[in-house]
Amino acid sequence: QITFNWFTELAIKGYKKPLEPEDLWDLNERDISKYLKKFQTNWDNHLLESDLSRNKPRSWFENPENSRLSRIIQGRKIYIKSPLTISAPLFKTLKWPFLTGALYKFVFDLLQFAAPQLLKHLINFIQDRTKPMWIGIGISILMFTVILVQSIFLHQYFHRMTRVGMNITSALTSIVYRKALFLSNKAKKKRTVGEIVNLMSVDIQRVREFTAYLNTATSLSWASAPFLFIVVTFGTYIAIDPENNVLTPQITFVALSLFNIMRFPLALLTTTMNQAVQSYVSNERLKSFLAEDEIESLPFDRVESEKDAEEVKEVLEDLEQLDPIKTKEIQRQISTSLENIPLNTNTEPVSSPKNSEFGLKSVDDQKKPSLLNRSQLNGIMKKSENPSEMNKKAKLIKKEEMKTGKVKFNVYRSYLKAIGLKFTVLCFIIYIISGIFGVCSNLYLASWSDHAAEIQKGGNGSIESRIRIGVYTALGVGQVFFVCTASVLMALGMVIASKILHERMLTNILRSPMSFFDVTPLGRIMNRFGKDIYVTDTTLPASLMSMVSTIIQAFFIISVPVIVTPWILAPLVPILYSYFQLLRFYISTSRQLKRLESAAKSPIYSHFQESIQGATSIRAYKCVEFFLLESQKKVDNNLASYYPSVVANRWLAVRLELVGNLIVLFSVLLGVLWRDSPGVTPGLIGLSVSYALSITQILNLVVRMTGELETNVVAIERIKEYSETPTEAALETGFKLPKDWPTRDEELWKALKLTHMDIYVSSLTDLLDYKVTEGGENLSVGQRQLICLARALLRKSKILVLDEAAASVDMETDQLIQRTIKEQFADCTVLTIAHRLHSVIDSDRLMVLDSGKIAEFQEPQSLLKDSDSVFYSMALDAGLVTE
Repeated sequence: QITFNWFTELAIKGYKKPLEPEDLWDLNERDISKYLKKFQTNWDNHLLESDLSRNKPRSWFENPENSRLSRIIQGRKIYIKSPLTISAPLFKTLKWPFLTGALYKFVFDLLQFAAPQLLKHLINFIQDRTKPMWIGIGISILMFTVILVQSIFLHQYFHRMTRVGMNITSALTSIVYRKALFLSNKAKKKRTVGEIVNLMSVDIQRVREFTAYLNTATSLSWASAPFLFIVVTFGTYIAIDPENNVLTPQITFVALSLFNIMRFPLALLTTTMNQAVQSYVSNERLKSFLAEDEIESLPFDRVESEKDAEEVKEVLEDLEQLDPIKTKEIQRQISTSLENIPLNTNTEPVSSPKNSEFGLKSVDDQKKPSLLNRSQLNGIMKKSENPSEMNKKAKLIKKEEMKTGKVKFNVYRSYLKAIGLKFTVLCFIIYIISGIFGVCSNLYLASWSDHAAEIQKGGNGSIESRIRIGVYTALGVGQVFFVCTASVLMALGMVIASKILHERMLTNILRSPMSFFDVTPLGRIMNRFGKDIYVTDTTLPASLMSMVSTIIQAFFIISVPVIVTPWILAPLVPILYSYFQLLRFYISTSRQLKRLESAAKSPIYSHFQESIQGATSIRAYKCVEFFLLESQKKVDNNLASYYPSVVANRWLAVRLELVGNLIVLFSVLLGVLWRDSPGVTPGLIGLSVSYALSITQILNLVVRMTGELETNVVAIERIKEYSETPTEAALETGFKLPKDWPTRDEELWKALKLTHMDIYVSSLTDLLDYKVTEGGENLSVGQRQLICLARALLRKSKILVLDEAAASVDMETDQLIQRTIKEQFADCTVLTIAHRLHSVIDSDRLMVLDSGKIAEFQEPQSLLKDSDSVFYSMALDAGLVTE
């Protein structure tokens, strides 16, 4: 567990061949979604504690100001002023893993201060050549041991916080999913399906990612010293007492080591602040969504209010969409169920917030009867084939393609071209210049510290000290200037690149043929526009900039110990070789794990999006718990790929830091053994060891950033794939509105009148300016069909295809529509698909299908004259003819 050696087997397998989902381990039971019921309990308790109406007198409820605060959440009417926090229930659920991680981080931070103190004793040993050699060797071994234990605590902290983040993902995904199934119609109108799916694809992930940065507060409390603070510290130290305060190697490099400790938290400061802001925005969106009003538990024994009547109507309309042929039978089953089940029985309760496993009881604790009992439900389901089985037989859904092996060079090239090749080269050169300034400033500081005592004894000691601090400041400011310039330019270039890549994919998807959408789930497309674009916007730029800067820093940091103690090249070459071998193992495994994790996200979003659209049917069929468990399984499948990928980071980091710690050990030992060599000064040894202490961290970052870059560039690979799918139309169609396009309201009202929608539209406050929400959710199914017919009338189409065009309207309206079609489309070719025979009885030709095959194809009158025809028997059953 300490070294993550159990992951080695998977790393070797991933190096030998591309990993498949079957190669991955199952999640530990402690991380499976269904074991996080404690969060639901804490969330329920938080709802109760936040309810302002607790213990309030009747007069409080009669106050109109208070009544506006009411909303239905999880089957209970509660009164709240502001959205509920999710932080408190999460902390109560995961406080012990979180606090354990905080303890690991605290121990790590304390151990960081041991190495600079040991460095102080090492420099004293180098200066006092009378001290025995075993003291120097003991300091070397002790320093190696301290930094080794320090790295173990650090990676146990990251591993623990990663698991906390996974648990947060599972908990929030489940509660958002459940909430989406019970949103009220009013709440649905305020949010599109895409906005709700975005909560799961982006916002929950941001909250998860921020957990790794929460405990950096223990570091940031000590991390308030940028480079200019170093300059101010040294300058103030000299200015206070120029004669006695001398920047000796002991003082200079112990201080420099302490400042180097602070650089890593400082580097995280910007990232942490950025993550905090993003997490705050995501947290606010989640809170707002979870505070939305929900539907009330539907009393199926009788309909007592207009709101209940609307709910029943919505249920029946959704069921009709599932299987129009079985509509009457389904409605009859529901009616029979309502008539036969007494009020006080509830053998199979409807899965709703009031009586579900995770829900709260209603105020009056009264159980409601079931919509359909199990035998009735099974009867209906047997008559209608399982949709998933139908999809499997028809092979409608195309399996998502997943690349294997190395990310192709043209993927990197497409990203760099989007940034700008010249722009990238310029930024790279600026980064190199900043690295040169950094090395020069530290070499200058080493020379200064070696001669500090002599300078102070001279006649112009204070003046020369001020000159030297000025030169050191100028070199440092130069480094800061060039780093900032390169970072800003690179960031701007990557923002432009992200925009270009997004526009390319969007343009291509909008011009894809219908066949593409037939075999590609919407959730898969949303995954590209959600997760992959998010990586391109945020994670990938950070990876690229970090990789470039760390590679340049690593080169200059390694060069200093080599210059001071050239003998370190002997152990350094095999150590660096080990680094690259570890990198090869890591990248091949991590890259494929990232692909598996990205592919495993698509089913989550597809299932979520489909569940939102079919929420009424899911509630009606009492399948909320079943669908919730299905969602949790898909989340667990995704986390089964995500967990090994983050363990791979820890597995790599432990090994890299062990190798880096060996560099520190050899650097210190060589300094001890060669202390009597000419040219070896305490200042140079101090500089060499302080740089060696940074080598572990910087080489670790180089390998991790290189691997992380290739892992994250998979998002570009996936975006590029959807940017190059076959398109149906040219990029520039040159389309212009025809001259006869309706521009006057009179034409619109005429089309509405012909489709018998004019009375309804006239009753709306905004009339023709009335906003139709996504999917026409604020219209009934029948009204949506009539609106589509009105559009066809306005277009004056020459070919009209009617697929169950009037399936959701009453018979009287249907007859009026048929007359409109006959009169207004007399000069058009009309293809009608219908089960209502009177809709097709006046057609010129009639095609009768039986089991997917053409049974008859003649004029309707000819078929009616043939008493042996299939159409005649159908017409006989429908009452259109008599024997």
